[in-house]
Amino acid sequence: EEEVDSRVYCICQTLYDDEKIMVACDKCDEWYHTECVQLSEQVVELVDKFYCPKC
Repeated sequence: EEEVDSRVYCICQTLYDDEKIMVACDKCDEWYHTECVQLSEQVVELVDKFYCPKC
């Protein structure tokens, strides 16, 4: 059986979707969609530390 992740993520409050790229905040460990925090996929690959809007 495939396990479904029903936790809510991101500031958009959607369920986890493995089709979308996400980035974790290095301070609070919350996960965010790159488009919700205005980061392109290219930029997020270069980021050493990411701090979410709340932190």
